[in-house]
Amino acid sequence: MKVKKNVTIIGKILMFLAFAFIIKKLYSYREDLAGCFSISMFLKMILCTLLYGALIFTLPGIYKALLNMTTGRHFNHARISGVYCKSNLYKYLPGNVMQYVGRNQLAVEENLSHVDVATATLLDISTTVFGALIATVVFASGYALDYLKHSSDLVKRAALFLGAACGVLALLVVIALIVKRDLAKKYLSKYLHLITKKNIGIYLICLFYNFIVFIGFSLLFLWTLYACGGSLEFKLWPAAIGLFSFSYLMGFITPGVPGGIGIREAVLSYFFAGWLDPATIVTAALVYRVATIFGDMESYGLSRLWGYMDRKKREAEK
Repeated sequence: MKVKKNVTIIGKILMFLAFAFIIKKLYSYREDLAGCFSISMFLKMILCTLLYGALIFTLPGIYKALLNMTTGRHFNHARISGVYCKSNLYKYLPGNVMQYVGRNQLAVEENLSHVDVATATLLDISTTVFGALIATVVFASGYALDYLKHSSDLVKRAALFLGAACGVLALLVVIALIVKRDLAKKYLSKYLHLITKKNIGIYLICLFYNFIVFIGFSLLFLWTLYACGGSLEFKLWPAAIGLFSFSYLMGFITPGVPGGIGIREAVLSYFFAGWLDPATIVTAALVYRVATIFGDMESYGLSRLWGYMDRKKREAEK
């Protein structure tokens, strides 16, 4: 009981800090937004916010499926959604990892192993990364490779950091397998069921859904671009979808960048500058960023409402 109470207190502190960073970031956008504000723009941004928030609200279903697969148990969808959407707001905290750490609240609430929750989280991260990567390869692999060849020092450092982190992780795994042979054997046998035909099928479905979600995110950005006066030829839409997914991926893997803020906008500006006026691209990227921030808050509000309704329903059934 004491552990649950401490986790609740930490969660409230993190939520307060997340909202503080969100308010600070939105306040920093006030002058840029004022220059492009109109009733029409405001209504279009609200529509983008609602649709983005709805997409985010569906993502806990992926995490629930992966957690069910990892543990062999079935969890309450509303409860998973509540923790997922709340933790999703932690991505605006410095470090860009707290949204994943926050999910370990489930280990306390559902009496789960932290390793089980972390395993499901790693599987979820992999579906996000591979979903964005597949969208990039399918729609805009040539553009992405050209960008990496002529990328900035920041991107090169991010790629170097990612490679080094993977190398260190692989080394630690090898050392652990040698030093803690019995413990390693225990966990390997515990998670061997993840590579059954059924579970691989579940994973691939989750991966495909994330691929579709990235297409949805991309189309919302194109809608925002149109709302800001940018008219992109239809034949360029596939490339734009791939490039948006690539910008998301670069923001995602860059360490220490809360919510990928700045990285995604820079990548988008680099690519779209050859097609549209740079000022329009920057404005659209800014408006889209604000819409996604409110969309993340919307998904959290929906999860809270769903959790409340679910509790009332279960209380009525007792």
